[in-house]
Amino acid sequence: MQIFVKNLSGNTLTLTAEPTDTISAIKSQVCERELISVEEQRYVFGGKHIRDEFPLSEYGIQKESHPFTFVLDLPGGIIEPSLKGPCLQVQLRERRSGRKCL
Repeated sequence: MQIFVKNLSGNTLTLTAEPTDTISAIKSQVCERELISVEEQRYVFGGKHIRDEFPLSEYGIQKESHPFTFVLDLPGGIIEPSLKGPCLQVQLRERRSGRKCL
């Protein structure tokens, strides 16, 4: 069957898959075509993140269903506790206001 994946630039990729294929298999196809590593890829379908280990049929993704959306996994982290604290309103040059953390 054909499925559709909307990529980061808004273009829709057409992929060949079976209902029993996992999201991980789809990521491999996208990796080959878009040169984005499997680890960086995340997908959303019906407003929900979909996980690698489940087959397409688990999410109701069928032949020519609405495209699911591809998003990049952005590296993140935590805020260092010592950086948390009260902030003061400060006046910047050119009459712009900003915040300065203590």
